Amino acid sequence: MSNLVRFEKVDNELNILRIGGKSFLPPDVEWPTNPNGEKMVFIFNIPTNFLNSTLQFNYPKDQVISVFTTYNREDYFLDSIVYNGDIEELQNIKNGYTKVILHSVASPRNDADFLISAREIVIDKEMNEFDDYNGSLLVQILYFYKKKS
Repeated sequence: MSNLVRFEKVDNELNILRIGGKSFLPPDVEWPTNPNGEKMVFIFNIPTNFLNSTLQFNYPKDQVISVFTTYNREDYFLDSIVYNGDIEELQNIKNGYTKVILHSVASPRNDADFLISAREIVIDKEMNEFDDYNGSLLVQILYFYKKKS
């Protein structure tokens, strides 16, 4: 069995499991930059309360895990953030082109030059292998990997 995952438009200011929107990074925490000095783009927000209640983790309550990554409209950057098993690719990621930060919740902010539209990650009903689903390729890939494990 697997769960259907949907991405729905949502307000930038909601502290929920979501992709994009503004970060809740506190003002006393410097906005992350990559080794080239470029401000990173906020990718997604995972409230620790969600992880604790859904997956029985033991993170501090009322905190957020924020993920930031390199994005550049003019220069090719994917080799710095994508890992396909090559040791050199892993070293690029370890060099700081992607950052994960656990922090308290503050007012929403975006210090980067780019903002991804906010989408809530909704984990829906259980599906089985016979259910029809014609959603996005990403969801189908997630569905496939969850089904395999």
